[in-house]
Amino acid sequence: MAKEGGWIFISHSHLDIKIVRKIRNKLEEQGYEPLMFYLKCLNDDNEIESLIKREIDEREWFIYVDSKNAANSRWVQTERQYISQLKDKKIFTININDDIIKQIDNITSQLKVYISYSGRDKYLYDKIKLALLEKDFLVLDNESMSGDIVSSIKNQIDQTVRNGFVLLLVTKNSIKSEWIKREIEYAKISGGKIIPIYVGDATLDKALSFHLGEVQGVHLDEMPSQEQIKKIILEIQHHIKYYKSDFSISNGFQGAKTIKYPFVASIPDYTFYDCDNLETVYIPSCVSYISDLAFRNDQDVLVICQKNSYAEYYCIRNKIKYKIEN
Repeated sequence: MAKEGGWIFISHSHLDIKIVRKIRNKLEEQGYEPLMFYLKCLNDDNEIESLIKREIDEREWFIYVDSKNAANSRWVQTERQYISQLKDKKIFTININDDIIKQIDNITSQLKVYISYSGRDKYLYDKIKLALLEKDFLVLDNESMSGDIVSSIKNQIDQTVRNGFVLLLVTKNSIKSEWIKREIEYAKISGGKIIPIYVGDATLDKALSFHLGEVQGVHLDEMPSQEQIKKIILEIQHHIKYYKSDFSISNGFQGAKTIKYPFVASIPDYTFYDCDNLETVYIPSCVSYISDLAFRNDQDVLVICQKNSYAEYYCIRNKIKYKIEN
C-alpha cells in the first residue's frame, strides 16, 4: 500500500526540540511528512525568513507547538502571524503540557482520505486524488495492494475511519459494484465519515441509500471541470471546520435540537459550532476525548451522559449543564 501526501509544517521553538522530535516521529508513524526547520547553516535573517515563507506558502496544514519558549520566540510568532494571514490555511495547536499523543491523534483524524471507486472510473479517481495531494491530504492508494485484498481494504478503511474521510464516487459503474457496497457497509458500520460524490445523473441504489441515508454530497459532471473538483476539497474543509465526526442529518447538525452522538472515541474542535437550535446532546460512554472548542461559549446545551464518564468530567470542568442517563 503506497501512501502519498500528508505534508505538515511544524512551527516550534528550537528550545523544545526534544518534544518536537517526538511529535515528528508520531506523525511519521502515521504516514505523514512533517516539516521542521532548525537552520544552523544560515545566518542571514532575511534569507531565513524568505525560505520559511516560501515553504509556508506551499503547505496547507500547520501545527503550532505551544510553549513558553514558542511564545517568547520571535521566529515562531512571525511564522504564526504570517500563516494566519493566508487564506484557507489550517493551524492546529499542540500544547506541550497536555497529552501530546491524544492531541496528535485528534489532528490527524482529519487529514486522511480513502476513495471508494470503480476501476472503470479511474480517470476521475486520478483527478480527485491529484487535487487532494495538492492540498496535502494523505491519500491511501489501492493500486499497490498485495496479499489478501479484502483484509487490505478493511485495513485502509479502518485507518480512514480513525483518521479522516471516505469519499464514495457515485457513478453508473460504482452502483453496480458489490465490492463498493461492501466497502461502504463496512465503513458505515465502523463509524466512518462518508462523503458521496455524485457523478453525472448517477444516484444511490437501494443498498447504498440504506447505508448513507441523508448524507449530503457533491455533484460533478461526468467530465468535471477543475472548479467542480475544487468543490470536493471545499466540502471536506467545511466538514473539518464543523462536522468532524458525522455528517448525516439523522444524527443531527445545524438545525437539530437533539443530537445522539455516534459511537466513536472523540469529539473534535467546532463539532457543534453552527448548531444554533441545539438543546440536548447524548454522548456515549465510549467517548474518551472532547475538545474544549467542541461547543460555542454562548450555547445553552444539556449533555446527557453516563456517570463517571469522560463527558461528565468534561461538563464539570467546562461548566456545562449535564444529566446522568439511567
